[in-house]
Amino acid sequence: MGPLAAGPRANRDVAARRHRRRPDYARASVAVNVGLVTGLIGLGAGAVALWIDVRFPRLAPQELMKALLHVAASLALGYGTSPAIQTLVSYEDDRLALLAVFGLAFPSIVYCLLAGIWVIKLAQRTLSGNLR
Repeated sequence: MGPLAAGPRANRDVAARRHRRRPDYARASVAVNVGLVTGLIGLGAGAVALWIDVRFPRLAPQELMKALLHVAASLALGYGTSPAIQTLVSYEDDRLALLAVFGLAFPSIVYCLLAGIWVIKLAQRTLSGNLR
């Protein structure tokens, strides 16, 4: 006779045995180094910025002045979101901390890196004819 034919109590016993077979590392929380997480978030933001530049080339400004305005706007956005990030993190709620990191800081970093990519591309395009 199988566990389903034995009734609800047998089903609870099967579920309890499955839970007990779970390894210890699956139940334990693991701390990760802050520097590692920061570096990985930075690499992810850089990858997203490169993807946006390749996927949407029409977003890039064609004039150096507009690209520099994007750099200034991205830096202002970074400075502007800093108090909001600090406020959200100060509540010591994990959900609010994740919102601060991935809802405010990550997009700000992506925009800063994207504006930097645009300036580098425009500088290369501008200087390519003058260096030969």
